[in-house]
Amino acid sequence: MVALIERLAPQSLGDMRISARFRLMDRIHRTHRDGRSFHILQIGNDTGLQGRAVLWSDAVMPMEVSSLIPGHDYEITLRQAFDPPVEQSSSERQRAYIEVVDIVPTLQAYGLSVDDNALPRPELADRLRFWMDACPVPELEDFMMQVFRDTALALAFLTRPASARHHHAWPGGLAEHSLDVSTRIETMLAHDDEQERWLAAVAGLLHDIGKTRTHQDDGRYTATGHVLAHGQLTLEILAPALRSLDRRWPDGANALRYLLAGLSGASATRPLLPSLMALQAADRLSAAEDTRRQAFKGRPDWQHFAKLETPGPPSRFWMPKAPPSARSSRALSAPRS
Repeated sequence: MVALIERLAPQSLGDMRISARFRLMDRIHRTHRDGRSFHILQIGNDTGLQGRAVLWSDAVMPMEVSSLIPGHDYEITLRQAFDPPVEQSSSERQRAYIEVVDIVPTLQAYGLSVDDNALPRPELADRLRFWMDACPVPELEDFMMQVFRDTALALAFLTRPASARHHHAWPGGLAEHSLDVSTRIETMLAHDDEQERWLAAVAGLLHDIGKTRTHQDDGRYTATGHVLAHGQLTLEILAPALRSLDRRWPDGANALRYLLAGLSGASATRPLLPSLMALQAADRLSAAEDTRRQAFKGRPDWQHFAKLETPGPPSRFWMPKAPPSARSSRALSAPRS
């Protein structure tokens, strides 16, 4: 980008929109002469050049202005606008200013201040960011941000396997399984109350967070993992963020405790929160479907039973034949991918 859009001079934009990564240096609240509220954002790029842009408080953004953190990076889309809310110098001929059209937090803004080059599958970090960004409950979004501000925890979550030889047993498998569980819960509870749906989805995202302490990068147990189950560490790891949530939404914090404890321990047939059943089912479905994929991988299409040797009882699966109307025209000997 040329000199940070010529130091963010409005005339350099014209009718264009420019999207780039900027660091937020400062944000200052102001009131327009017509009574509208806005923020002046002081932003810069990695060359040290700086400029300012205007973000209207009533603009539709994917995150609250109050959650913008100076010193963090954001993907910002800019355009030229007119009738500037800030005083322009008399030497400027155009009454124009730079307006923020869109601002999306980078991984760092969500606490995921990890080097993408250190991740076995960087796209999982993007999926995590966008999933958190979609959360419509600010208290839960802030809760997740606090959890992942622990860089070591975030890195372990994005790099560890979900198991050694069972489901999602590869680097990054923990994050993939967790995101799969949370997405399944959203679908299963699509017709339920939004807040309870997202409480269960957040619990799904974090239900295996204890594996960041009990599993190594290759799936083997750590010293802690040899004496404690990962579920026994869940609430301990989340305790600081849960205490913060207690101050803003006590019932939300207790609901997360209930869901996470209920998943790892015994629960009643009819739980206090029915969404616990969705959490349990989504976890089991995600694990079982991935294990079945592994069992059938490389096998010919005519084979409809398969077994995967894993610790404990063998995992045996059935793949029902497709109806005649849906059968593939591929050769019967073609292996499954």
